[in-house]
Formats: sequence, C-alpha cells, structure tokens
Amino acid sequence: MKKSLIVFVLLIGFAAMLTPFKPCLAQLGEMPGINNINTGDAQHLERQLWADFKARNWQAVESKMSIEFQAVHATHRQGRSAEIALLRNLNLGEYRLSDFKVTQYDDIIVLTYMVEAQETIGGKLLSMQPSPRLSVWRKVGMGWQWVAHANPNR
Repeated sequence: MKKSLIVFVLLIGFAAMLTPFKPCLAQLGEMPGINNINTGDAQHLERQLWADFKARNWQAVESKMSIEFQAVHATHRQGRSAEIALLRNLNLGEYRLSDFKVTQYDDIIVLTYMVEAQETIGGKLLSMQPSPRLSVWRKVGMGWQWVAHANPNR
C-alpha cells in the first residue's frame, strides 16, 4: 500500500509539472511546447544508462546525472550523492527493459518502463519480478541529463 501511494504521488507530481498551461491560444491552432520525439532515441538514453550500470562505468553514470538529481524509492527519497553511493553498491546481472512509454514536453522527457533484473545491493539479491521504473531527462545543450528516477521496489 505504501509503495503504491508513493508511486501514485510521484506520478501525479510529474504529471502536474509536465501538463502544459493552456492560455487562450486557440487562435494559434496549436499547443505550445509539445514536441515529437523519436521514441527509440529516448529509450536509448535509458538503455545506455543501464549498460553503464552493468559495466560499473560510474564515470559515465555520474556524467549523465544532473546536479539537481532526485530519486524516490519505496522507503525514502534521496539526492544525487546518495543515489551515486547506492548505485556503486549495485551489482547488476542480466536484465531486460520493456514496455517503454515516452512523453516529451519542451526539453523534458519522461520515460516509464518495466525492468526484470538480477540485482544485488549490499549482498542482498532483490526480487527478479518485473517492476516499474520512471526516469526524467532534461535536454542540456546538445545532450541530455538524468534529473529524476523512481524505483518503488527498493
């Protein structure tokens, strides 16, 4: 119940943040800020991040993380440095990412997806059952930064 509530509140918060304000622009015939995104390119950001986790390429992971990064887990929330510490204790075996849903508004991408993974943190093997994840990316210059992540199972 608590996990579901955390995920629900997080998703409502992101939806409120990303819902475009609808001023009287009917005469323009378009909604400002909505962009078409190549779903494959958005998925590539997340897939590369997971490849970096598996390879334990922490320099690459940290270079992708925004200084304002925030994470929400089942029992807590944390900022960038605490998330980096948690990730450095992650031993990732085989994994599968699936069922991507991608939304973009201006320079923000929100991805939700399912993960099946062999994950060990601090010597504890986590459940290999499919579980939902959410990541938020922000365009910065010519690249993208990872600004938020939700993992309701950890």
